[in-house]
Amino acid sequence: MRTPVQEAFLSIIRYEIAGTPLPEGFSVPDMDTLLELSERQDVTHMVCDALLKNGIPCGNNILTSRYYAAIWRVEQMDHEMACMSDLFEKHGIDFIPLKGSVLRGLYPQRWMRTSSDIDILLRAEQEKEAEELLVKELGYEYDTKHEYIHHGTLFSPVNHVHVEPHWTLFHDTHSRSSCFEVFDKIWDRAVPDPAGSGHRYALSDADAYTYLVAHMEKHFHQSGGCSIKGLLDLWLMDRIPDADIEGRKRMIREVELSRFEDRIKDLIYCWMEGRNAENEQLEQFVLQGTLFGTARSITEMQAARKGRLGYMASRIFLPLSQMKLLYPVLDKHPLLLPVMWIRRLGKVAGKNDRRRIEEQIKTTIDADKEDLRRLRELGDYLGLE
Repeated sequence: MRTPVQEAFLSIIRYEIAGTPLPEGFSVPDMDTLLELSERQDVTHMVCDALLKNGIPCGNNILTSRYYAAIWRVEQMDHEMACMSDLFEKHGIDFIPLKGSVLRGLYPQRWMRTSSDIDILLRAEQEKEAEELLVKELGYEYDTKHEYIHHGTLFSPVNHVHVEPHWTLFHDTHSRSSCFEVFDKIWDRAVPDPAGSGHRYALSDADAYTYLVAHMEKHFHQSGGCSIKGLLDLWLMDRIPDADIEGRKRMIREVELSRFEDRIKDLIYCWMEGRNAENEQLEQFVLQGTLFGTARSITEMQAARKGRLGYMASRIFLPLSQMKLLYPVLDKHPLLLPVMWIRRLGKVAGKNDRRRIEEQIKTTIDADKEDLRRLRELGDYLGLE
């Protein structure tokens, strides 16, 4: 059941995104708790804006500081995107802006849709050249602390805006096989971006919508978190006048996410229409969670879906497809997989990551059976694999 603070929070979100007036006599039951909730979901700036517009004292300097920080952050990201666009156009680098840099145009004000970084998709054969250009021409630096299997990460020298150049939208070890297969040839369906130039492309409406749903599902079952901003993105995408509804439905079926889409959209429509949620467990999972989940929620969600032993084994013995990315020698010599498992364990210890893995395994062992049962039920409700 929603708490009074959660009810106030959702009223504020409706006001900011849909323009729905706050209820008569609206007040914030507990400003500190409201701040904690909005901070977890990175929407503190919207909460501050709504309170200020309605003449309600914020009573907390963090609220106003987040408001101005959000405006600054988006302006800096737009500036960096413009610089990259000019650079890539000059050198013939094809790219597709992703996520927040595209979706914020759907919001009443661009600064409302914040993001932690700029995501772009590059052709695999141009990825290395593009990164070298960012370093050489714009002074970017590699962020070696945040390297991932399907993308690197760099940051700008002055304002430290992070940029994540992707060479694939989904990796076969990190998502449903259907998502990887459908989006593997995404460049064949890319369309020229009306807001760009010769080398800036965009996802089609159906691709952009399906990518958003699939990306949410991936984070849901892998990270144990669900972003309220992702839910708002879906609601706003449904309001695009010339949306390709039939194309969206077809692609959602192809990636096998029809149930997940239905359930997650039920929730955001209940919120935006001021109705009670159809599934309180899902609602509380989102409202009580964080943007990308916590270390504990990630572990427990994985343990709930894979089983305790299955999860522990997956942390220690990565599949061949993922190990190939870490050890290319396995492409030609797959029988060396057991040797590479041992080598990886040795390197993990050398990087002081063993403690983190041990903590994850301990969390799995200690996880409450009832909590895991509820997570399995939630996963079944959403159609998670």
